[in-house]
Amino acid sequence: MLDYFDLEYAVRGDGENVMLEFVKRIENQQPLEGLEGLIIRREKTIIQDNKPFRVQNLDSLPFPKPHRYLNLDQYRRFGSPILIQTKRAAP
Repeated sequence: MLDYFDLEYAVRGDGENVMLEFVKRIENQQPLEGLEGLIIRREKTIIQDNKPFRVQNLDSLPFPKPHRYLNLDQYRRFGSPILIQTKRAAP
């Protein structure tokens, strides 16, 4: 898949914590090697393929707050239900 989409990085497993650390390391110009769950590809060669990262306690993840990203007043004004479909992962 990395080759098909010409991607340098992918995350295996639960990505919530891995993505935060990934962005912090990029911002601070720190090495990405060794980050659990991160796959790194350079020039069509996988140079790191760590085991998937797993969140041990899913209740430790913050509860989604759609009102931070959507103007829910528009839904309420027309009496519409707020239908939001989310998924944690893909097969």
